[in-house]
Amino acid sequence: PTGIISDSCCDFETVEKVNEDLYGQIQDLVKTKFFRYYKLNLYRECPFWHEDGLCMNRDCAVATVDDEVRFNLFYFILLG
Repeated sequence: PTGIISDSCCDFETVEKVNEDLYGQIQDLVKTKFFRYYKLNLYRECPFWHEDGLCMNRDCAVATVDDEVRFNLFYFILLG
């Protein structure tokens, strides 16, 4: 598509250009040590049984981390 996006103030060409510029940088970023610990695909199909995304198995749950803990962990990893 080309031209203005109907519900925004930009056009398709601008969005495509930004995506092209950022894609390589984002791919490099997610390969860093920081994202080694946080990479996750919540939308991946369960390999064990059919689910509707509401699995109650605690081993399948995603543990969340408070922002302060994550911030401290990031600096610990960064500083070695």
